[in-house]
Amino acid sequence: ADPSRAKSQKDIEDNVKKLAARAPLTRPKPWNDCMELTNVVALDCEMVGCGEAGMESMLAQVCVINEHGNVLYCSYSKAYRTVTDYRTHVSGILPRHVDADKCAAPDFA
Repeated sequence: ADPSRAKSQKDIEDNVKKLAARAPLTRPKPWNDCMELTNVVALDCEMVGCGEAGMESMLAQVCVINEHGNVLYCSYSKAYRTVTDYRTHVSGILPRHVDADKCAAPDFA
């Protein structure tokens, strides 16, 4: 294993713990009820780790919201490789969300 990658991973984990200790995260409320596709959208992807020490990233969830903060699309993605780190403390992803034998999520591979 590459020592610099291990240090980077430790630094990330330390920063996440510091952020988690500050205040609970809350989801912002949408500005209105508009569920239309707008000129501006945001894409958020949650990743899980695969490979040695979970250092390779694989898509676990994808969400699209419009400029009003309303969710237009959100789906988990079925894992196509063995997940070695669910990164639950960051992503909220659990095995039941992405494991091929436990979920009904689509394949995005």
